[in-house]
Amino acid sequence: MAPIVASTEGDEYVAELIPVDNRLYDGMTIKGLLDKFSPPGPPSYVYVVDRIALNNPEHPILVIDTGSAEYGTRGLVVRVIPKEVASIEANLSIGNTGLIDYKDAADRDGVFRGFQQ
Repeated sequence: MAPIVASTEGDEYVAELIPVDNRLYDGMTIKGLLDKFSPPGPPSYVYVVDRIALNNPEHPILVIDTGSAEYGTRGLVVRVIPKEVASIEANLSIGNTGLIDYKDAADRDGVFRGFQQ
């Protein structure tokens, strides 16, 4: 798998994602993923390449907040186009933004394609 890279004003950032390719997860619901991937503590996220991501020409990846329920965003989902993944991962990992920021900025179809300038 090639690294996912974001580039901004000459700086590059490589997303810190761990790929999991296992047919046991095929068809798993969001609730099932939340039950399976539930780290304690601050928000954590799962990036899912599902049938929609594979079949849609834009390949919108599903991002799910799997963090602790105490933060109030557990189970929040948004789809993002691949070119935005590294930037989103970078900002989520340092707490610069929350998944709700991307959900709120998503287009009417629920896909985040970048912040409008």
